Amino acid sequence: MLQWLKDKKITIVFDHYTGFEGSPEYQFVAIDQKEARVFRMWNGWFDTIMRNVTPKETSWTSLALVYHLDQGWFEKSPWKLESVRPAIAQLQESHKQLKSTETQNICRELIDFLSSEYNRGAAIFIVYD
Repeated sequence: MLQWLKDKKITIVFDHYTGFEGSPEYQFVAIDQKEARVFRMWNGWFDTIMRNVTPKETSWTSLALVYHLDQGWFEKSPWKLESVRPAIAQLQESHKQLKSTETQNICRELIDFLSSEYNRGAAIFIVYD
């Protein structure tokens, strides 16, 4: 896991993947000078969250666009998330639509993680495995 960060201290901040080993996994990795902080999740949680983002006007944008076109992290992992603020806004929109309390909580933690790391100036990557 995360061999590309062998020179960094790696801390798992949230783990919503344990128990789903063998299934696809998403890792949101925030990197600064000294360490990498990781939010792990089962792809089923992320798929549910992303399916609750609606297109803007006539098309997808930001994180939802990459997700629905199977680009970005599907093509090359790790993939740098450049437009963090719009991605956070999409996750906030999805959070309002989610029916499951468990998925709502995971989505809220992801929003908080991305917001905190973005505000700290960390580079954020998505790893899909």
